[in-house]
Amino acid sequence: MMKGTKKFFALFTATATLLGMTACAGGGTAQTASQTSAAADTTAAQAAQTGESVQTAAAAEGDVYRIGMVANNIGIDDYQTKCDECLREYAAEVGNVELTVLDAAGDVNTQISQIQDLIQQKSDVIIVWACDSLSIIPGLQEAKEAGIPIMCTNNPIDASGDEYLSAFVGPDHYEEAVMCADMLAGMFPDGCNVVQLTGTPGYDVSTWRQNGFEESIPANIKILETQNADWNREKAQQQMEKMILKYGDQIDALYAADDNIAIGAYNALQAANMDIPIIACAFIGNEESVKYIEEGIISGSVLQSPFPDAVTVLDTAIKLAKGEAVDAVTRYDLYPCTSENVKQVIADAGFEIWN
Repeated sequence: MMKGTKKFFALFTATATLLGMTACAGGGTAQTASQTSAAADTTAAQAAQTGESVQTAAAAEGDVYRIGMVANNIGIDDYQTKCDECLREYAAEVGNVELTVLDAAGDVNTQISQIQDLIQQKSDVIIVWACDSLSIIPGLQEAKEAGIPIMCTNNPIDASGDEYLSAFVGPDHYEEAVMCADMLAGMFPDGCNVVQLTGTPGYDVSTWRQNGFEESIPANIKILETQNADWNREKAQQQMEKMILKYGDQIDALYAADDNIAIGAYNALQAANMDIPIIACAFIGNEESVKYIEEGIISGSVLQSPFPDAVTVLDTAIKLAKGEAVDAVTRYDLYPCTSENVKQVIADAGFEIWN
């Protein structure tokens, strides 16, 4: 089990104050979680590719909630990969869940096919981390027509698919970007020139984080150029290198869609001996990202931790499997951070810094 994860899950489910929800019923003891963690000791990416399920000893002895999940891009997206790890470990601790995770590798047609597979497997609930908020809707419709509750996480679907959806759980990516725009405006009250590095074109999280920023910065902040980095550190560095060559010291600041992109861009800035503020729309609370913020390399960001993500998603899925009422939308709390408060914010929120 990841260092600190078990401690976090116990604290989070005991208090349930951050997200205004109750912990799920049932579940194994610490001994059960320990016994079953070895059985689930497969890397997240490998397990997702094979559709391997996590079933605990406690689940084998009583009622089992069959929870299926179709992910977007485990193994490529760092945050999604960590969420998957946390979800599997939390499922083992709960003790009455058979969790099957399939990964679509960014392809929505694959994702719809995987939903169909989970329908055939008679899943009690299906969780979707959508590749595309509109094209995924036929898959949601099939699950609904099969009588299986379906919920989405992290990437909201288009409103035209709401009738098929039982719940959405995830952060408000637009609001994260608004917070970042406010940070940048506070740093440059007289205005500045900023370059922007986004995630993957057409992916809704990337769109929300771009729109939230662009629609919230004041008129005296000018975006010189926007390029996509596909959530990839190396590509972010390459894109930043190109913009440095084009604009040089006209660039006053950088806005990046997440911490991984920000770090790649920083490598380019460092090579060019440029020292400018970097705002990352979200960081995932690992040792590397915390270090970059604490040292002021990333000037500001918004904490989005995978631990409450996993807990809330699975707790909501179990409630749906039991036929209990759930909120249509559950949002996570957001935590703006700078070098002055990053560790304190993480501690106050009850999260762990992970590696």
